[in-house]
Amino acid sequence: MKKFFYAIILAGLLSGLNFGQHKVDFVFKLKVKTPPPVSYWLTITADSSSFNEGQAYVVPPFTLPSAFSKLQPAYDAVVGSVFKLESGALNDDLFLEITLDSLDAGKGTYVPVFGDTLFVLLKIKVFVNGKPYSGEYVLNKNKYLTYSIPKTQKFLTFLNSLGLKPDDLGFAFVGKTGWDPVGIFTENTKDSIKFKAVHMSKFGGGRGHISSTTGVELNYLKGVPAKYELGQNYPNPFNPTTKIRYSLPKEGYVSLKVFNILGSEVATLVSQNQKAGNYELEFNASNLPSGIYFYTLSSNNVTITKKMMLVK
Repeated sequence: MKKFFYAIILAGLLSGLNFGQHKVDFVFKLKVKTPPPVSYWLTITADSSSFNEGQAYVVPPFTLPSAFSKLQPAYDAVVGSVFKLESGALNDDLFLEITLDSLDAGKGTYVPVFGDTLFVLLKIKVFVNGKPYSGEYVLNKNKYLTYSIPKTQKFLTFLNSLGLKPDDLGFAFVGKTGWDPVGIFTENTKDSIKFKAVHMSKFGGGRGHISSTTGVELNYLKGVPAKYELGQNYPNPFNPTTKIRYSLPKEGYVSLKVFNILGSEVATLVSQNQKAGNYELEFNASNLPSGIYFYTLSSNNVTITKKMMLVK
């Protein structure tokens, strides 16, 4: 009788694991530039379905129309790749448009971004209550979107056709003026290339140089402040990580950079458009030598600089 009672409790616990998890409906598409002589953009729907936080979506096989057969290797390269939103990442049920973006059907590749050849270009458009979400959809603190591409033979063959090497790959957000490595982390192993990201927007995968060389983890904190502020890093002195907080009273392009005592830039912590709010990031300076550094926040013609000390 006791075993039966415990079994009932266990079944109840297991059935409740997904309780409160937000649902994600989505469509998976390709944005394609048609080949000459008449080139224009169109979208092709490859799949549509739904999943909950904590569950995985696996990109299925799909045969492109014969007019776009040159792009089949680019699509086949991501077959079996996995999207996942960690449990607790969302505050809403969402609809997502997940797009393999800017594919050139004439060349069979992605259109280069900032001069870089890419093995994948993903754009995620978020809808909340049927309305498009403006800007980056920031996930809850310490929660991530993860995307992993297995290094299948078709993926490796596509890489080779692009002149890319499996051991030199990275991911970054596509910013307005360049690659933005803040809040996105690449994990490149023998079997897969993976990122985890703090918000949903536009992602590029290419040579490793596009990803961060100095680790930065960015969190968005709720609330709209009254003025621009740049907090003193804590701890200070530090080794090798420290936290920096800053506040933005209105949306705009934000730059947060680190300079050495000679005035040379040594790290870009933020370089993107951000909405009004309070932000906190963790800066990992493990690749920098001990010394005095300055960090400068610039946004909407406001500039604030503070000093910090790295002691190893």
